[in-house]
Amino acid sequence: MSFTKSKAKPVSVMVRRFTPNQAQQLLDKSEEMANQGAALRNRPVNPHRVQRYSEMMRDGQWKMTGEPIQIHSDGYLLNGQHRLRAVVDAGVELDVVVVENVDDDSFRVMDTGMARRPSDAIIDLDVQSKTTVMAAAKILVAIEAGLTVTTTRDLGLVTRQDQADFVAQNLEWFQNNIALAVKVGRGIGTTTAWAAFLKLTDSAGAADKGIEFLDGVASGVNLGEGDPRLALRSWLLSQSGTHSTILLATMIRSFNDWVAGRTRKMVRPFNPATQEWPTVAGQHKVFATVVK
Repeated sequence: MSFTKSKAKPVSVMVRRFTPNQAQQLLDKSEEMANQGAALRNRPVNPHRVQRYSEMMRDGQWKMTGEPIQIHSDGYLLNGQHRLRAVVDAGVELDVVVVENVDDDSFRVMDTGMARRPSDAIIDLDVQSKTTVMAAAKILVAIEAGLTVTTTRDLGLVTRQDQADFVAQNLEWFQNNIALAVKVGRGIGTTTAWAAFLKLTDSAGAADKGIEFLDGVASGVNLGEGDPRLALRSWLLSQSGTHSTILLATMIRSFNDWVAGRTRKMVRPFNPATQEWPTVAGQHKVFATVVK
């Protein structure tokens, strides 16, 4: 099936009842159009949020807040996928406010909340260095979702709510490890890259190795020629303004070399144009907290 873009239509607002079947049909159509390049792709699905919404709907605790389901003039979903997925999962009907004929530009600024800082989304959580925590969470959620982490567009699909949910789900880990990432990142690399690195190595079952690697890169003590940690250290100290995702990918590649016992006299930085995003050695699942 092919899809043709429609002419501009006036925006309309209504209250509409979605059945599970209707919700699934809209989700399927939106996914099909996105796969064909005929629609903007929605942000990553957060299964924890879907599960929470679904439980509230089944228990009769869900209230219509006025936050709308937004549908593009071409008929695909722009905002509200978590609520619609919850309707399908709960097997209930839901009355929602629907805004139809929304344009592309509106989608690109959804949930940006320019008057608020990203760290405000976790202001109620007991964790230090909230700005770094949220920045690392954005990258980690994008990796989990299989997005192209090095592109601004794909990172932009991860919302502040997605980041905040991830932090809440991994709160104890961030409480125990963010201070180390910040301490090292202020001297070499970035705090965001090291926080994401430590989380990825932890999820790969290599937490101790990850910390040992970080300590070596940070101190440079007792590192001989050919040690990937020394090569990475030299490269990181020469960097200024390099994006945290490029730093992170290069850290992972160097870590894998070090774990495998390979020698490296110099680092070749990650090139997203020609190389696939690296996976931490031994990593099977990115995160241990993934649910159905």
